[in-house]
Parts: sequence; C-alpha cells; structure tokens
Amino acid sequence: MSQWREKVCVRAWDQSSLHITKASTNVNPYCSKLVTNTLSKASSSNTAVAALWSGDNGNGVRFHLIGDNGTWSSGTGLLTNDEACSGSWHSKSLLLGSLSGTVYSYSTPLDEVRNQVFKDNQPTQIFKHPRPDSVSPMSSRWPTTGKVADIAISPSLPHQFAAAVGCSVHLWDINRSDQQITSHINISDFPILSICWNENSPTFVIGGVSQYLSVVDSRVGNSTWKIDSNSLSSLSRGYSAIRSVDVNPLQSNWIATGGDDGLVKVWDLRSNGTHPVVVLKGHQNCVNDVSWNGRFCDVLASAGADQSVRIWTVRESPSHLLKLCGKESFSSEVVSVTFGLEDSGRSHCIGLSGLGDLISIPVNGEFLQPSLPS
Repeated sequence: MSQWREKVCVRAWDQSSLHITKASTNVNPYCSKLVTNTLSKASSSNTAVAALWSGDNGNGVRFHLIGDNGTWSSGTGLLTNDEACSGSWHSKSLLLGSLSGTVYSYSTPLDEVRNQVFKDNQPTQIFKHPRPDSVSPMSSRWPTTGKVADIAISPSLPHQFAAAVGCSVHLWDINRSDQQITSHINISDFPILSICWNENSPTFVIGGVSQYLSVVDSRVGNSTWKIDSNSLSSLSRGYSAIRSVDVNPLQSNWIATGGDDGLVKVWDLRSNGTHPVVVLKGHQNCVNDVSWNGRFCDVLASAGADQSVRIWTVRESPSHLLKLCGKESFSSEVVSVTFGLEDSGRSHCIGLSGLGDLISIPVNGEFLQPSLPS
C-alpha cells in the first residue's frame, strides 16, 4: 500500500465507555439497516442516524442522535406501510427501499429530527420498480426477488439515486415529475447486494452474489474496473458473496468489502493486480457491513454475524485490529455499522444488531491522527 509515518497503538475498548439504546421500542423488532445522514456525518454537529425496523406492531424508522460523550437521544420516527430493507439519507431526503421493490422518499430536515418535531409520516414521492423476470443461476441459495437490496443517493448529484433490484441497477432522478427510471443498467447475472457511490465522480461500486467487485460509470452504464473478490483461494472458504461495499470518502481509490468468507478486504483501484492490498481476518462468520471513517482515512469498521463490531486500521501489519465489541454487548448478529460525530467532534463507531441493540463505541483521537497516505 503506502508507507505510514507513525506506528498505531492497539487499545482495548472499555465496556463502561459504551452507550447502548434500543433502536425500536416495539416487541421483538428486527432491525435491518442503519442509515446515517451524510451531511451530519461529515459536519461537527451531532450525528443523526435512522434505524430501519419491522416487528409485531408494523414497520418503520426511528431516529437517534449522538449526544455529549456518545450518549443517545432517541427522537421521533415514522411508520411505513411496506417493510423497508434498505435506505439512504442525504440532507433533507430520506429514501427507503422496500421488499416489494418500491422506493419511498420522505422529507426529513435535520433540524426537525434533532428537535424531535418531525411528524410527517407520508412519503413525498414513490418510485416503483418492475419485478425482475430473470432467474439467478444460484436460485437455490440466492433467489432473484423484487426487493430493493440496497439504495444510494449520489453525493455529487443529490437529486440522483441508484437502487439495486435483482441483477440490475436502476438510476432515478428525484426532480423528474414523471417518476420514470432514468437509466436501467444490467451489469450482473447474479443478484446485487450492495452499492456505493464515489464521492468525487459519477461512478459507483457494486458487489453481490457474483463475487465480482465492479466500478460502474453511471453515464454510460459500463464497468470500468472489475475483479474477482475470491481470487485469494487460500483465504476464501469456497464460493463467497460480497454483502457490503464502501468507498473511502477521503481516498476514493480505496474500496472496502465484506462478505460470506468472513474477511474484510481493501482494494486499491490504482493496482493492476488481482489481489486486495489488505486482508483483515478475525470475524468468525460472514461480514454483514463495512464502513470507512470520515475523518481518519485509514480507519474502517465491520459488522459481523458473529455478534461483533471490529474497528480496523490499514496502517500496520499484521496488527490491524484497533477495537473489538462483541457478544457481551450485542444480543444478536450485527447487521449494520457506521461512523458518526458528537457535538465536540469526537468520533464514534455505531453498531446495530438484528434485535435492535444500538451501540456507540468511542474512537479515541489521541492515537488516531488525521492523515492522508503518501
């Protein structure tokens, strides 16, 4: 990768420093996703997150704020008629993708969420996808369904969003009054599970059942970079799908992936090789989600089915692990992870379990000095 200027100290987390709340007050909720407002994630204001849940009393979203020292302030929420399984939140626009293939757009101003006065449960726009007619070659394990597996608003063009449905990516323009698909991209023969935009270009990254990691130019719909994520046969335990992709917001050439092989891999688009530049091992089951830190370019987090959140650095080898939060904190598998800030600017890693445990883990700045790779 590159030569780093300083050594990183690995520090154990302190159980007393964790702050825990429930993502939903419903009985037996199943939480499927943690969505961070992209503006609050990068600003010095306390981060707002939305937890998607479904339970005996319906489906919905509950908003939470990180307060002083990482404490949680649970605000209002909204109920949805359709079960949401994916989401993206940028500025005032919250998009929820459903199991039925519909995307619902809500107006969610951050000031209303922070002041707990948000009361609008009605979507402002509804985008309906046609049901896929293709059948996945691996239908026995990964059937092709019409659900919106993932959704992402473009950071450079906030009026545009991409939705992964079946084996295709659909591009939409929120500003179009006819609410018609702008572009339909068939990029894979297998279901797509995760999608992430590049912060500085009209390209996005996709990963899924095909095990291929692809960078797609949204203007032409072609793959500009593609690699087999299972090329490391000695590290992969057989066939492995990619469950999550994330583009580093500070170094757009770095892409993190997590999947069924239990490995977190970092890829560099400048490399012509077929191997990841970093492989992070430690999870005992599949990796459900990965997320880069927005302030420290070398720090990322992963959420695992082994009931753990792991915070890593790509500076040093082999001691990549910075922090581990495991079964003593989460009551079930961790389905989603992200980073956020409190008012003071202190960084926190946020993990969400399938049963609604929402935990903030402080990321101590004294040994994580912001720096860019050489």
